[in-house]
Amino acid sequence: SELPPSAFVEKLGDKFKISTVDASGIALKYRLGTRAQPIVNTSMCGAFARATGLVSLESVVKSIMEIAPIKKEANAEAATEAYNLLRFE
Repeated sequence: SELPPSAFVEKLGDKFKISTVDASGIALKYRLGTRAQPIVNTSMCGAFARATGLVSLESVVKSIMEIAPIKKEANAEAATEAYNLLRFE
């Protein structure tokens, strides 16, 4: 979401840790998918890595570079940007 995490607190309460990232905007910036259907999977992988700490950004980028069928660099950059731009509440 383009919105900050605080925009969701009223709906979700304080039972959850809320983080947001504009994955669609990042996908569009790197021309992943179309304007109507941006492909956000690699952006979300980067955001997941930062939000959870369960996997390193380096592992995410390495996997993208090994597995992505096209636009490897763009996908890796999208993951990195999402990792860096994740907003926490």
